Amino acid sequence: MYYYLVASLPSLVQGEPPLFTPEDYRFKCQGVLTEEHRAELDRIIEGRLDELRTPFGQRWRDIETEIRNGAARVRAGREGIDESPYIEPVTACCVSIEHDVEHALSSGNPMEQEFALDRVRWKAVEELEGQDPFGLAPALGYAVKLRIAKRWADLSEEEGRKRVDTFVDTSTQEIMEAYKVEGL
Repeated sequence: MYYYLVASLPSLVQGEPPLFTPEDYRFKCQGVLTEEHRAELDRIIEGRLDELRTPFGQRWRDIETEIRNGAARVRAGREGIDESPYIEPVTACCVSIEHDVEHALSSGNPMEQEFALDRVRWKAVEELEGQDPFGLAPALGYAVKLRIAKRWADLSEEEGRKRVDTFVDTSTQEIMEAYKVEGL
C-alpha cells in the first residue's frame, strides 16, 4: 500500500500544467515503490504499453487500445473505408468507452477532439484508481494523468509551427528523393 505517496501527490487537472514532470515523479517514487512497481511505472512513463504487467497496467493498455480502436472506427466510417486494418485486439472491453470516443470525435475541431479523447483517458484512469485507492493503481494512474497533462502543457503555437516546418521539410525531401528531383 502506498498511503503516503498517494496522499502527498498534488492534484492534477486536465488542461492545466502539472507541478512536475513524469521524470520528476519517477524520482519521487524511488525508495517508495517496490522494484517491480517502479519498473511498471517506468513502462507507463515511457509509453511502453505492450510491456505492462500489473493488473492496472494491462487494463490501462486495453483501455488505450479501446480508445484507439474507437477512433479508428469513427474515422474509417467517415471516410467510408474498412476499419479492420486499424483495429487491435483487446482482452477486455467497455461499451461506454466506445460511446465516449464517438462523442469526443463529434466536434469538428481536431484539437477539441484530441482534448476530448484525453478526457476519456483521464476518466478511465480515475475509475481504475478507485478500485484500489491507496495501492498501486493510483500511483500508476497518476503517471498516466501526468503524461496527459504534460503533453497539453507542452503545446504551443511556436512548437506547432516547428513541427509543421519539420514535417514539410521531411516530406519535401522524401518527395525530391523519390522523384530524383534536384534541390529547389
